[in-house]
Amino acid sequence: MHSKEEFRDLIRQRIHDENWTELFIGGACYFFALILHEELHLPLFYASPADRDEFRHVFVMQGRQCIDYLGRRPVEIVAGLYAEWPDVPPRPTTTGEVMSRIREKGFGDDLEKQLLSLARTQFHQHREKYS
Repeated sequence: MHSKEEFRDLIRQRIHDENWTELFIGGACYFFALILHEELHLPLFYASPADRDEFRHVFVMQGRQCIDYLGRRPVEIVAGLYAEWPDVPPRPTTTGEVMSRIREKGFGDDLEKQLLSLARTQFHQHREKYS
């Protein structure tokens, strides 16, 4: 487990390297999910193991499709990757709960603003992937 400062350093390094996939799949999915929710008007969900309540991965859903930075994927694939079993259904969440988890992770105001801006830019550059 990373300390909050190590986590922030990892996020900063991914931004510096322009490694958008690692950034928005591995650590900053919260921000991309918020932009997807805002732009596509789809409900927010998160994947978590059945035996505990962790926001392992945050995304929006349309039908049985999860939509995240990578685009549309079947719910079973996302559940298998992040909830550890493909039959563990995603859990609904809200913008307020996602923001609360962001604060708990310790991104800090500076990174929060930067990550929301980067997520919005990436969404608009690859919009067709999410339609």
